[in-house]
Amino acid sequence: GSYLYYGRWQGTGYTGGISRVHRCGEPTEYLGSVDGFVLSLTVTGGYVFIGVQFGAAPIQRMPVTGGAAEPFAAPGSGKGGSHLLTDGTTLFWSEFYGGEQRVFSMPVSGGPTSTLAHYAKSPTIAIDTTYVYFFQNDGLYRVAKTGGAAELMVAHEPLDIDAVVADDTGAYYLGGHGAELLHVAFPGAPPSQLAAGQIADIAITPSHLYRSDSQLRALYESNKQGGDETLLASNFDAMHQISVDASSVYGLSGTALWKVDR
Repeated sequence: GSYLYYGRWQGTGYTGGISRVHRCGEPTEYLGSVDGFVLSLTVTGGYVFIGVQFGAAPIQRMPVTGGAAEPFAAPGSGKGGSHLLTDGTTLFWSEFYGGEQRVFSMPVSGGPTSTLAHYAKSPTIAIDTTYVYFFQNDGLYRVAKTGGAAELMVAHEPLDIDAVVADDTGAYYLGGHGAELLHVAFPGAPPSQLAAGQIADIAITPSHLYRSDSQLRALYESNKQGGDETLLASNFDAMHQISVDASSVYGLSGTALWKVDR
C-alpha cells in the first residue's frame, strides 16, 4: 500500500493509538485510539490488525482509513498480541496465555482461534508460505500453518537467539545475542553464517538481506547467500526494527521513523 502504519502511546494509562504516514513522507495522520499498549500490527483486507497488551482483547482491528478499534480475537490474557503477522488469509501471533507463551492463528475474516505451539521461549515468530517459526528452550522450531507436530530446525542454547525471518529457502536468525546472522535451510541442516557484528534487526526480500548494526550505527544490504555487503546508511541511532519494500528500507531509531533508499 501507499502508507506506513505505526503504533503510539497516548501518554496516559494503558491507551495506545495508530497513525500512518505516506511512504513519500507526507504529514502523519492519526487514525484512532486502541484499548491497551500497541505491541505489533499488520495491514490486510482494508484493516489494521493490532496486537495489544493490557487490552480487552489481544488482537484488535480498525479500518485503514481510521475509526474506533474493535476487539477481534480471543483468548485475551492481557499479555499478548506480540509479533502479529499475516499471509493475507490468516493472522499469526504469540501470546502469554495460561502460564506459558503460545503461538496462535486465526482467519483474517474472523472465526476460531487455533493454538499452533505451546511453551515458546520467546514471543518472536516468523512465517513463510507453509510454516510458522518460533523458539523453544533448545532451539528454533517450525510448525505447519495448519497445525501439527513441531519440528526442530536447529538446536541452540536457551535465550541465545534474538530474531528470525523466513522464506521458502528456510529461516534467517540472529544467534549469540545478535553477534551473528545465520541461515538454516531445513530441520537438521547445518546453519551457515552470513554476517557478524552487533546486529539489531534483520529483514529480507526475495533476493536480498538487510541488517542494522547497533555498534556501527549502520544499515547494510547483501544478497541472501551472504558475501559482500553494501553500506546503505550510517551515523544514526541503531535501527531496532526494520522493514523493506520494493524501493526502500524503513527503520525505527529512537523516536524517529527513517526511510533509506535501496
